[in-house]
Amino acid sequence: MKKVILILLFAALSVYSVGMIAIDVFKGRDVARGFFSDIVAGQDYPLPAKALYGLNTSLCVTLLAGTALLYAVSVAAPSGKRTPRDLCFQVAQVFFFVYLAADDRLRIHELVGYTIGIEDAFLLLGLGVLEVAMLFFLGRVHHWPWRVKGWLVAAGGLFFVMVVIDAFFPKEMKGRLALEDLAKLWAIVFLFLHAWNYCLARIAGDDLTKGVANA
Repeated sequence: MKKVILILLFAALSVYSVGMIAIDVFKGRDVARGFFSDIVAGQDYPLPAKALYGLNTSLCVTLLAGTALLYAVSVAAPSGKRTPRDLCFQVAQVFFFVYLAADDRLRIHELVGYTIGIEDAFLLLGLGVLEVAMLFFLGRVHHWPWRVKGWLVAAGGLFFVMVVIDAFFPKEMKGRLALEDLAKLWAIVFLFLHAWNYCLARIAGDDLTKGVANA
């Protein structure tokens, strides 16, 4: 059943992605930008329906909030094998993904970057370094089974693809906008799937760092 759900999820996401790329290539960036725009933007994009405005951003925000919720469930789930370090990691992840959802909705990093006078990409890089540090030093991700950490590896790879597209692809290239934002969406989907599997493992009482000295 789980495999069927995953196949349907990836099939739907693939169809959506192909559609968004086709819109970017054949309808133009102005139309595509309406789907990928920040929700708070005020420009009137030529969308086929106003309800589709910021669709991709809405999906990302929802999935990030869902990831935070799954970690919150992990915090609430009783587990005799959880250490204070595990609890600290789970709580930190709740706050981290709540912030990311709020940031994607409200463009907090852009506002902060503008206010203090630095490139907002550096703030995102700092958040990425913080998350990696939490994963290794609090979560001890390198000891997790692949059914849990594999999704994280995939998400990291897709975020890297997003950065490469943003940094090196020509700004006027047809489909570039869709490719960059869809790489982000797919990465967030994999983060959600990671959190889902992490949550299930914690509810089941699995020791994700079995054989490792706990502290």
